[in-house]
Amino acid sequence: MKKIIIYIIFISFLYNLELLFSQTYPSGFCPALNCERIKELKKLLNDKDPNFIAIKKTYFKNIYDPNLPDLICYIQKDTAKLALVQNNKTRTKLFGERFIWLIIFSDYDIKDHLDVSLQVLAYQSEPRETTIRGILKIISSLIFKSAIEMGVQKDSTKDTSIKFTLTKNSCNGDTLYTYMKRFDLGLNTKNRFVVSQTDKKDKKDFLFINHNFGNFEQSRFGASLGGGVTFLNNSQDSIKVNVYVFGHYYISRPTLPVKRNILSFTLGTNFVSGKFLSDIIVGFKYENPWFSPLGFVSGINFISQAKQIRVGHFFCGLDYRL
Repeated sequence: MKKIIIYIIFISFLYNLELLFSQTYPSGFCPALNCERIKELKKLLNDKDPNFIAIKKTYFKNIYDPNLPDLICYIQKDTAKLALVQNNKTRTKLFGERFIWLIIFSDYDIKDHLDVSLQVLAYQSEPRETTIRGILKIISSLIFKSAIEMGVQKDSTKDTSIKFTLTKNSCNGDTLYTYMKRFDLGLNTKNRFVVSQTDKKDKKDFLFINHNFGNFEQSRFGASLGGGVTFLNNSQDSIKVNVYVFGHYYISRPTLPVKRNILSFTLGTNFVSGKFLSDIIVGFKYENPWFSPLGFVSGINFISQAKQIRVGHFFCGLDYRL
């Protein structure tokens, strides 16, 4: 059992290896802004249609990392402009991210503290996430007599709220207020950032802005278990029933909890009865939200026969997404 735990931890480590090489900034960190950078940022921010990609590059300069998701917010007296930037593009969707940075620029010092909250509007775990967590809890309870708490994903799907003050950057009459904060994200979440002024008595000042975005599963690949029927020709038996394992490439992948329809290209093979790889299924899978995580698989089953010849037969069946 302990070997199984070690293997699971090792595989999880390899799966998340890229985290070791990703650049992160400490919470509350703001690059030192010299006169040239303040002037350049103010020029970019005050454009009618700001180039937020250029703003991000100018702000970070030599520590610029395009892979990190940044929600950039620019507050003016009577309005606010914002955009979510990642990989040199503006986005409304993120895939497989564990955190997001909020970067605030302002032309003026808001009298009181700002209140920033990340609200989780909707959350839905993947079936495989629930399955893996359940297996790990059972194994840990058998070995250590107590279940391991899986709190990372759960904690990142809770609303977060902080209060802060802006940092003043000034040079030769040019002033720009800034702040930067990291927020943890949950997978398969629909989120809303809300930036508001704590004291709302002065109606002339900035009140609040918000921005909606989703963070969904990263991979286009998946797996499932299922059973199905192959319709045979020129045989004493007109049908063949078996259990199969399927691999999927999502043509239209789910963006839970917003969109749950799935269409995928599918490869499968038998693994209970008959020689392994004697059946090779090529086809498509469709999953409807009403029956999720059950899906319908249809295609051609290429069955191995004598002299390494394979004959194709129509196949249909059901699967359960892992």
